[in-house]
Amino acid sequence: MKSVDLTLLSFTSPGETWRTDTNHTINWSTENISKSRHVKIEYSLDDGENWAVIDESAVNDGSKKWDLSDRTYNICKDTSKAKIKITCVEDTNATVTSDRFKIDHKKGHPDC
Repeated sequence: MKSVDLTLLSFTSPGETWRTDTNHTINWSTENISKSRHVKIEYSLDDGENWAVIDESAVNDGSKKWDLSDRTYNICKDTSKAKIKITCVEDTNATVTSDRFKIDHKKGHPDC
């Protein structure tokens, strides 16, 4: 069996802040994982204690636009403990988790 590897690319810089009224692109690369496979993309607001799904089965094309203003995510508080996790759907041993970054909640979000 070939080993598989996932790597986050150009994701966040130390101390970077994302606002909930913006879009960001999550970039990753894969080694020994076919482009025909899929990845699950999740986020955590509490340093990885709990995870919520951004995309259950995204095409493994190395990029996913994340619209933080989408009401689906209902991010209603600031956090300095946000993380992103990407896992190969067909091989859950292939997973990568980002370093912490900050999400700045935009006041006045319609669901908060």
